[in-house]
Amino acid sequence: GGSPRLEIRGGRERARTWSLLATPASIGDDVLELVHDAEAMGWSVGDRVAVAPTAPRSQGTSESFTILDIDGSKVRLSAPLKAPRRADYEAMPTHAVAVAAEVVNLSRDFVITGDDFEEVACDPALSPDDAGKVSDGGESHSDGCLCTAEKTSCTVGLHTIAIGGGSFEISRARVEKCGQRGVFGKYCAHFHEMGACPSCKFDGNAIEFGMQRAVVVHNTHLSLVRENVVHDVRGAALYVQDGLESWNRFEYNVVICPRGTADHGCAVPGTDNAQADTAVNNAGYWAVSATQDLIGNRFANHFNGMLVETDAPDRKSVV
Repeated sequence: GGSPRLEIRGGRERARTWSLLATPASIGDDVLELVHDAEAMGWSVGDRVAVAPTAPRSQGTSESFTILDIDGSKVRLSAPLKAPRRADYEAMPTHAVAVAAEVVNLSRDFVITGDDFEEVACDPALSPDDAGKVSDGGESHSDGCLCTAEKTSCTVGLHTIAIGGGSFEISRARVEKCGQRGVFGKYCAHFHEMGACPSCKFDGNAIEFGMQRAVVVHNTHLSLVRENVVHDVRGAALYVQDGLESWNRFEYNVVICPRGTADHGCAVPGTDNAQADTAVNNAGYWAVSATQDLIGNRFANHFNGMLVETDAPDRKSVV
């Protein structure tokens, strides 16, 4: 129809999807003290959590656990920590500066999942001159896996996308094994040319095990990306694509890269944007357009936490 609407909402609401360590944690600790009360946040025994690293220069490794017990703001983990975590706070006149490990809740009762990733050989029948090429000459291809000097195969998982109008909401869900490395337009979550869409929402979700970006906003305006937690997604996690986008709100999202830069971090080759996705300049948040609202987001263990590249080559710009 002319104005389709899709709503996916998990049944279990959480007041918060993430917290911070309130006190430092040492090697061997299996109890974490959080800034917030775990039960008040809606967390439960059996939930899976990931703890961000705090090693300098993005050299740490995240760790994930199951919650075995909750006592107010203290949670007992299924295994001891293998590395220490910081929890440093400095009082300022109007706020506190927190250098503390993020702890994210990765469990949801509604799960969008699929087969494990599959490595697919490139298609020699595709060429950069075909319809659907990308602006930089075809490192990726919307119709499949394009052969290039950089890649002979693509890594394929599921993807979700809203295209061309109407409204789209995914809330309180888990999206996993998602994205298609080397295939243009195939991401874990994607608002694609939705125009002005204040009812477009990606809210309170957990994204894990992604191969080409987590949330992509493309030629869409006024959308809301809020309170999502992202763990182990290669490429730029939050991505504003062309420079046409305006006044999208990215609020209180937490993105954790589980590997340090010595292990290539969350870089991934063979996409259409080496600046955002590879070791050239991999970023937790990448955008051409600076006319977005970014409030309270945290990016842990990335080469760049946030990169706004307003003069990015081969990208559209607002005229």
